[in-house]
Amino acid sequence: MALVAGMTLVTSCVDDNKELGSVLTKDQIELQVTQDFATDPGGNTVILKNNTPGTVSMWDYGTGRSTRMQDTIHFAFKGDYIIKRSVVTAGGIVDLDPVTISVTENNLSYVSGELWTLLTGGVGHEKTWVLDYGKHGIFDGPLSYYEPQTTWTEMHNGTAKLGWAPAWADNQWIIPEADKASTMTFSLIGGPFLKTHKVTEGVDESGSYFLDITGRTLTTTDATILRSASFIPNASNWNSNLVILSLTEDQLQVGVRRTNNEGDYLYVWNYISKEYADNYVPPVVPDPNFNFKNQLDILAGTTSKTWRLDTQVPFNWSDLSGKMLNEKWVSRATIDSWTGFDDADVEGFDAFNHIL
Repeated sequence: MALVAGMTLVTSCVDDNKELGSVLTKDQIELQVTQDFATDPGGNTVILKNNTPGTVSMWDYGTGRSTRMQDTIHFAFKGDYIIKRSVVTAGGIVDLDPVTISVTENNLSYVSGELWTLLTGGVGHEKTWVLDYGKHGIFDGPLSYYEPQTTWTEMHNGTAKLGWAPAWADNQWIIPEADKASTMTFSLIGGPFLKTHKVTEGVDESGSYFLDITGRTLTTTDATILRSASFIPNASNWNSNLVILSLTEDQLQVGVRRTNNEGDYLYVWNYISKEYADNYVPPVVPDPNFNFKNQLDILAGTTSKTWRLDTQVPFNWSDLSGKMLNEKWVSRATIDSWTGFDDADVEGFDAFNHIL
């Protein structure tokens, strides 16, 4: 956003303030686009390089954008790609002729791995996500607040610091109920494409995305993640440096830094897969005071009943009202490491359980 604002300032003032400098001509600018055939015989690896000092690069390569002086990008799927090239100079923006490259082979290693599969369903598939309004047994609501630089590692080793996880049922100001119908689809059909249907924003977007599996970050182009429309002005970085905090077959958490005058914090949007949401059946929960049927029927049925330990959230603490004290424990991955609980603790517990 700062770059766009700067470019707007340059272009709007260039005719009025001659001190800004002259606009460079195309032949004074060198923006190289080179395919690295040694790395990828099919031309999947492309090096972008700006050899013009004192300028800011603007690359648009279809599956993403970059402002780096030198960048290396990868195309997993074969096809023709148009790379648009521009620079910001002292005198304004200069657009160069686009470059078209041909990728002749697929290199699906660039979109393989567990995280790509969990997010999309795998190469040749797509997966749709919706915000969790707290009715599917995973999150209490679509939004949680975490400290600004919370990472995937902290989330999974139990050191992430949760500020607030408001239940939507008690905080419906967060997002309208109408956005239950909003969807976000990550695809690997022919390319890394992102489609959204946003009810209260009133838009249907078609763009692309990049998943950095090492840094656990997400970048989007021409589309943004599902969020509450009222929160859009609170952050300026809805397309880049989005932090993936958790990702499983059924749940996804994406964090975006708040940048308004309320102070730095991390908005974490809580999603569940649409397939999970559509097929979710709420469990039948007995009255906590056992004022419900016959206690022996609950425990043993008419003859006998087998109980097993819940392998996802095997234990917790609650206050006397029944409210769980560790509300962030929604799966095995979110249980604090200090408990010492691991897979061995749930093996062989097929005959009984002490929770209902």
